[in-house]
Amino acid sequence: MEFGLHYSVALCTCNGDKFIEDQLQSIADQSWQPREVVVFDDASTDQTRKLVNVFSKSQQFEIRLIKNQTPLGIAKNFEKAISCCTSEIIFLSDQDDVWMPQKAQKYMELFLVDKNLVLISSNSAIVDESLNHTGKDLWAAYHIPGKMIEDLKLSSAGFNHFLRRNSFLGHSIAIRASTRDIVLPIPTYQYDFWITLASSACGNSLLIPECLTMYRRHGAQFSTGSSGENYIAMAKQTVSMNHFDGEIDKLNALRTRITTNNKNRSNRNHDATTLIDQKIWYLQKRKHMKHEGIWRVMTIGSLLFGGFYHKLGRGFLTAARDLLS
Repeated sequence: MEFGLHYSVALCTCNGDKFIEDQLQSIADQSWQPREVVVFDDASTDQTRKLVNVFSKSQQFEIRLIKNQTPLGIAKNFEKAISCCTSEIIFLSDQDDVWMPQKAQKYMELFLVDKNLVLISSNSAIVDESLNHTGKDLWAAYHIPGKMIEDLKLSSAGFNHFLRRNSFLGHSIAIRASTRDIVLPIPTYQYDFWITLASSACGNSLLIPECLTMYRRHGAQFSTGSSGENYIAMAKQTVSMNHFDGEIDKLNALRTRITTNNKNRSNRNHDATTLIDQKIWYLQKRKHMKHEGIWRVMTIGSLLFGGFYHKLGRGFLTAARDLLS
């Protein structure tokens, strides 16, 4: 299918010979074929690279395989893969998932309609190691708020939402290559959360509620966290000072990139940097309250009744976490 818009797949591997053929086949079975698949292998010691090479010989699209001589880790591996993609749209792909046949087409048709659309993410069905459906999906597992899903079906409020709460995994993300000046390099932070936040600062974002990927759950990879008990446990998790420092450093880095890579996005840049400044102020308030002892109740009350926990955090859950810390 050709409409003057092409996509690359940035696929990162590391000792994935058990699952990589399923994922490559699901990409080959797409109703809208990729221009290329860029595979960055993070020094695998199994048969992953051999399987990729064999598979590439039977495909009409290009599969480029690059091997890291020493392991770089997932963030830097994706950074390299994204930087080497040559198409206007870049899909991220893990080695152990499976795409539904219409996934790429649904994304690409949306990118065609909205030239300002820079980020798309979709829901995923959770399957077991043998691809048997568990009856669960990732958005429910991560307690993605219904309002956020509704807002981002049709609106451009992505950055506001992702700044407050970012729970979308890399395997479901596709971005415009034009956002790479903001996205890259990827800091030592969850690569998928960073890519979602950074790219959404450049344009419109959209969520597709449909499950377009089978997210394979194996070993200790993932816990759905869908029970009420787990949700309560989340409120009891303490937040370290290093966490606040890391978040603030990340936001300062993003702010610098946005302001130094304007590219005629001045209005959106102003909105994004204003929100970033508010988030940094909010994180600093939460960080300093740890030294306030019992008086932190006053700060928590101020943030709660001022609406900042809901605007910049996860509402009552974040307030409870600060109270219990």
